Amino acid sequence: MLHQEKHKIVKYLRLAYDFFFNIKKFHLQVYTKKNYIFYVVFGFEVFFVLVILFLLYSLILPSTRLNIIPTSQIESVIYNFRYYPFADTEFQKDSRYLSIPYYTGYIDYKYDMTVSTANIKYIQQPSQGTIELINKIPKDYSFLKNTRFITDDGRQFVAVNGFTVLQGTESNPGKTTVVIRAMEQDIQ
Repeated sequence: MLHQEKHKIVKYLRLAYDFFFNIKKFHLQVYTKKNYIFYVVFGFEVFFVLVILFLLYSLILPSTRLNIIPTSQIESVIYNFRYYPFADTEFQKDSRYLSIPYYTGYIDYKYDMTVSTANIKYIQQPSQGTIELINKIPKDYSFLKNTRFITDDGRQFVAVNGFTVLQGTESNPGKTTVVIRAMEQDIQ
């Protein structure tokens, strides 16, 4: 008896037919031969079972991810108020706005106020300027802050900071510039 082997393409087509339409016969053929196709089919079946298990796991235990992002805008809430006279009782019934009644009246009030002008302080800054002091004596003179200067017409000024007038001679006098501020009152 002569055994004639089937063509390879026919063999693979028969194997594909058994896989789709006669799976029991397909498994028996593949597992008994234990060749290259056995390992491919076994790997495919394991992979298919793992995919089905993953799908079942994802269906049974669903998960959700929430991203909460705070807003960076401030929204103002504005209410529309309507004021109406307290005596008008019909306005509130017909109005669709928030209504607030208002009252009118007067209070008789009299108040006399007297203020002495000597006690008034001015808000503005007093005048300020600079003067130059000349020393022709061979000795330094030191002065404190708020040293008072009086002009010929009776106006008074004070030094803003302490200062020193340097020594000098008749031909080469010592000079110092001083910042002064006007006082609130003069001599009179």
